[in-house]
Amino acid sequence: MEKPLADLLRPTSLDEVFGQKHLLSKNSTFRKVIESKKVPNMIFYGPPGIGKTTVANIIAKNSNLKLYKLNGTTCSTEDIKKIIDDVSSLFNQEG
Repeated sequence: MEKPLADLLRPTSLDEVFGQKHLLSKNSTFRKVIESKKVPNMIFYGPPGIGKTTVANIIAKNSNLKLYKLNGTTCSTEDIKKIIDDVSSLFNQEG
């Protein structure tokens, strides 16, 4: 299955992301937290096209974390319940 063009052209590192300098510059607190690989739970909010998905993908990939993506306009409570169940099972496996 072919990937959409947006996925093929999407930045793969924080250095490739254009804009958001206040968050992604080398000395920013946000960047330091991400690079520490001790990433807290986050919710990204904003208009389309500002890099929310791109940055989330980069963080998850570089931190070896599982990423759950929801679109608030299309997700249901059932979608949220599935994620909660999945996360609960991860915690139960880890002890």
